[in-house]
Amino acid sequence: MTDAEQILRLAGLIVEALQVGTRKREWDVLDELFAAFGLELDPTVEHPQTTDAERAEVRVRMANTLAGAVPSTAALLDELLVCGGRFVAMLGEVYERLTVANATTSGGSETFVVKRGDLDEQQLTISPAFIEKVRRLHRTIAQVGIGRLDEEGLARFISADNGELYGRWSGEKDTERRLADAVLLLPWLRTVVDGTQRAAVERARVSAERLVTSAEWVIHRHQAHLDLLADADPAQVEEEVLIEPMGERRRQSLVTEIERYRDSGFLGTSVDPRYMAGLPESSMAGLLESSMVGLYRDLRPAVVEIDGYRPATGIGDLAGFVAMWRLGMFASRSRIALEPLVSDPAGLATWLEWVTLTCGLAADWLDDRVLQETGSVETSALLEEVEEYLNLPLWRHRDLLYEIWLLCVVLAAAEGGGWRGELAGLRETSGVWVFAAAAKVAELVPDPLWSDAALLKPLDIWSEPALRGADDAVVTPDLVVRTPGPLSRSLLVVEAKDREQFPSGRPSSEPVSVSVRRRLPSDSALRVGRRYAGALRAQATWVCNHCDFADPPDPADNFGDAWTELHLASAFRPGNVPGIFADSVRRVLRPWCAQLRSSAGSGGPLTVVLDLTASMAAKVDPVWESLLSAEGTTQLGDIRVVVYGDHGDNEPFLTRKLGPFATVSAAREAVSNLASADGGDPEEALEDAVQRCRELVDDLGPHTVVIATDAPPHRPEDCPYGIDLRIELTAVLQAGATVYALADLGPNRQLWREFVGVDGFHAVALRDLADRIRDSQRAVTGT
Repeated sequence: MTDAEQILRLAGLIVEALQVGTRKREWDVLDELFAAFGLELDPTVEHPQTTDAERAEVRVRMANTLAGAVPSTAALLDELLVCGGRFVAMLGEVYERLTVANATTSGGSETFVVKRGDLDEQQLTISPAFIEKVRRLHRTIAQVGIGRLDEEGLARFISADNGELYGRWSGEKDTERRLADAVLLLPWLRTVVDGTQRAAVERARVSAERLVTSAEWVIHRHQAHLDLLADADPAQVEEEVLIEPMGERRRQSLVTEIERYRDSGFLGTSVDPRYMAGLPESSMAGLLESSMVGLYRDLRPAVVEIDGYRPATGIGDLAGFVAMWRLGMFASRSRIALEPLVSDPAGLATWLEWVTLTCGLAADWLDDRVLQETGSVETSALLEEVEEYLNLPLWRHRDLLYEIWLLCVVLAAAEGGGWRGELAGLRETSGVWVFAAAAKVAELVPDPLWSDAALLKPLDIWSEPALRGADDAVVTPDLVVRTPGPLSRSLLVVEAKDREQFPSGRPSSEPVSVSVRRRLPSDSALRVGRRYAGALRAQATWVCNHCDFADPPDPADNFGDAWTELHLASAFRPGNVPGIFADSVRRVLRPWCAQLRSSAGSGGPLTVVLDLTASMAAKVDPVWESLLSAEGTTQLGDIRVVVYGDHGDNEPFLTRKLGPFATVSAAREAVSNLASADGGDPEEALEDAVQRCRELVDDLGPHTVVIATDAPPHRPEDCPYGIDLRIELTAVLQAGATVYALADLGPNRQLWREFVGVDGFHAVALRDLADRIRDSQRAVTGT
């Protein structure tokens, strides 16, 4: 088959799979494919064809048009993969959300059936096997970049010794932390924890899966390079596949590895089955003390018998690691070493957080740095593979997938603002996620660490609810975040346009080319957004289009007003979610929390930032006595405390937010029950505490702040988190808070000099604190 014939066949498969000529046509993909090659869709294909012959005639015409404009098979495949890659990314993110939610409920199924209501024909089954099939097909038809490997970097990252994995992530000071070894223990760990711990394990497992997938891709590209060099002398392959040359001993390992790969298509590392757990039963029979675990050419994992130890290169050890993960294998001694951590919730949480974060960093490294690209080779362009790829249910149900992915994005944004997302449609018994119209699909629960958590009720997230607007018209936006109760109101509206390419409708001085798909004046994002914003008066309305607008606006532009924001987002899809979206979600949800804050105090909120290190032990009670004195003549109420110690593993806490309390005595008693911190060095974590105070001011609005410490903060370069006290305190003051810093508690007399004269800041003596607070509260209440 010539390249021209292959292009025509591919074009035919595309227009057929995208159901051209029917009501189910996939316009956004067709628009993008045609536009990529300078074409515009034929207007006659907009209308559904009534007979099979008419549909066939339209598809042939469109396939011929597309094929005539495509320069090569690779170019057409590349454009197809751009669209498909977004669906694959959506699939992974949705599965991650479902898996974490399932872990916090039943923790049973790894397979989820996603459907609309009870319509069985509108369902999509998402499982690890399905995701792997999607990724395999996506990889198979891709243009694979080949190049030279950073073998030294791989050897530092992972080094196998009979199946036990050593090596460490670059930059880690703690050489005892072995990332690859830790990753292999996650499936076992999931079976011995429950509740919130299981959710943390699932988050780590999802991050680990991304690391393994990145490793598979590096291995796949290396295999493609070895196949391309199949006729070269193994001893001369080194300079083609490695960035830096090897020493003689390791060079021989590389030659042996290449010869073995050419003979069997297998790439892996030696392993001793006696020291491993989780070996497949089918692999145990007949294995010698030394075997190999690794991947075949199709990335199929396996354990094979060999007659003696075979040293591997870094890429061979990486293949062994991937295979162990896929087969559920891990070193027995590693599990024994981890077991004590299972009974230490805080230690386990820290360990899992490290695994989750570091897997992401290592995956980025594998994606971007390990292989220095020198060219490409097309591994396969088999038409059968392309047809299978296009016939995946991923394409048929992508509108449903997009809506669920959009929900995941909203949940992630809200969680960044102090809420915890919980899926309402995930059924415990069968792992079924029902995305039904006019139904509550999720809720946002206040974080228990939030100071106002006891006063807040969950916020509801609805899918396509029939809501009666201000003009009494019924509207059905895709997602709505609403307050609970009979007097509920809309806070956030998100409308998704996943199939249509239409103009934003924004005013523009430049002429905009109008295609047949955009000919109606009413068919614009701004018109849609104004209809929802005007009807529901939500604090923010977003119209998010999966495709590109013809005239894409800046998503930060507000087409509404200060009370009802209206934003348009073009190409809103994985990897292209604008940061302003998360900012907007957090902003519109925060006022809801502030409205429910305690009204016990008549003079506004009061926050006390209190140093609880050893040197402050004798000075804490005088601070409380001053506050009690102020309370005697002015009702304070709504009191919060931010206590802090210092950085270090031996500290009982770094910072902790307490409250609200109705009285000073209640706040004092709560603090008295806490262990004192050590501190150690002269500087304490004051910068962290003031940052927590800034969060309270952001959430609650301006109020009075008292800072009681006898020690300076760390400089930004000395703080593990790079926090700058000056920046944080300036933000607190600019937000309208009144700050009283006690300047006579010891060696911190010079600490506040920089802020003297700044509006809202007062450096005061402890003896004057009560009078100053009384004055402040009277100014607020007007008494």
